[in-house]
Amino acid sequence: MSKPLTAEEILGTQDRKVEKVICPEWGGHVHVRSLSGEELDAWEVEQYERSRIEKEEGQDQQAMLRNLRARLVSRCACDEAGEVLFTPEQAHALGQKNGRALKRVFDAARKLNGMTPEDEQELLGTSESGPSDGSGS
Repeated sequence: MSKPLTAEEILGTQDRKVEKVICPEWGGHVHVRSLSGEELDAWEVEQYERSRIEKEEGQDQQAMLRNLRARLVSRCACDEAGEVLFTPEQAHALGQKNGRALKRVFDAARKLNGMTPEDEQELLGTSESGPSDGSGS
């Protein structure tokens, strides 16, 4: 049975996770971290805004998905202490690396952060109930 938590207990808990992902294509392993609530929100806003802008410019869904894996991996790949390895500007270069290795790290990051394919569809406005359902300004 669980107990009710206090604010102090919640704020005092170290709940961020770091997991190791083996990448033989890159000659070793990389650590992947869970995002904080603020970081996850920023990721979602970035994807939604990118989707909105690209739709306004007449881009198709494929354009919206371009480099999605590398963009998430650049936020989640880290050292053992949880410090990120890449800057947001390096996401494009990361997207040029081996796709199988990138997908493996992306899948680990997505799982660690509780993201589902349905979440991605919603952010990109491709789900029936997603942000692009015509509601808004």
